[in-house]
Amino acid sequence: MEPRQVCKVLHEVLATKSIWEEALRSICRANGLFEPSYPMDTMTLEEVQRAAFGPTLWHRKMLHYSGLAGTDAFLPMVERNLRYDPETLGELIRQIVLVPGGRYLISCNGPSIQLWDLDGPGRPSTRPSELIETLTVNPGKRVCRLSEPVGNDRCLRFSAIVNPGGPEDT
Repeated sequence: MEPRQVCKVLHEVLATKSIWEEALRSICRANGLFEPSYPMDTMTLEEVQRAAFGPTLWHRKMLHYSGLAGTDAFLPMVERNLRYDPETLGELIRQIVLVPGGRYLISCNGPSIQLWDLDGPGRPSTRPSELIETLTVNPGKRVCRLSEPVGNDRCLRFSAIVNPGGPEDT
């Protein structure tokens, strides 16, 4: 095979979205990322490629900028706003935890835990952040701390410390 033909075949392979989707699934497993954070069926080839390179690029950035406190090296690539309705959720949010992968966020406030969908990670939002689930603990109890979430290809797990409610828990 001539070099020109090899380049053409290689280009065709690298332009195949299904190959990049499988690479992204493998990257998610290897890096503990929550796979549903990446809606591959609606992502473009370029978005899937960027997501697949995300952990490597993040690691390189961390190595390059380590020790540069006070610089703008870690400014967010994308900002998201939560549509928080105090009348619906009650108290202010006490803690937020970003689910590995960047699409989902878990928050807690007093008696409840919320799961938010921030839209696809690393790209401009196509819609407002959405509160997709709220779990309220037993009456009189308060959520005071969330663990870091752990996910696999379809399941997300985290734990919460729950104490009896009262002014001493604030």
